Amino acid sequence: LDGDTLQYSIERGEHDGTMFDINSATGKITVAAGQALDYETRQYYKIRVTVKDFHVTTGAAKGGTISYDFPVAVLDANDAPVLAAGIVLSLKENSAVGASSDDGFFATDVDNAGALTYAVTTQTADQTGAAVDLFELSAVDPATNQVRVRVKAAPAGGGFDYEDPACTGGCTYTV
Repeated sequence: LDGDTLQYSIERGEHDGTMFDINSATGKITVAAGQALDYETRQYYKIRVTVKDFHVTTGAAKGGTISYDFPVAVLDANDAPVLAAGIVLSLKENSAVGASSDDGFFATDVDNAGALTYAVTTQTADQTGAAVDLFELSAVDPATNQVRVRVKAAPAGGGFDYEDPACTGGCTYTV
């Protein structure tokens, strides 16, 4: 309060100082570069902050130093569910409306021990290029949380035909 310059620092060592940085001029504490706080991993940290008092004119230390241990509580945030990338579901050739994929997929959510909600949010064009609503989600298996895709409508041409020239090597539909 006497107008002198204060210098802030975080002690490294036995405390959790490596998780945090401090602005030496303002004392603002931030998460250190390359670090991340994750409630599911750890909910509490302890840091020791030291403040030194320097003379305004000369910049020499005046001898005033204080250190204090601060608790840092990590609050829980709703993490987004995780769905693996590159999932490929298979349907047998000429699958009829109502047929389900042979395989399924599932998402995980560290914040939610219960059931997740799934929805088809995009549909892709069929092999003719026409945008159609071909697929829907079948029931979620409550034991595994696994979801299968079910045929909702037949693509143009009447079915899923592996040998169709428009689908050389098989058609891929994005759901």
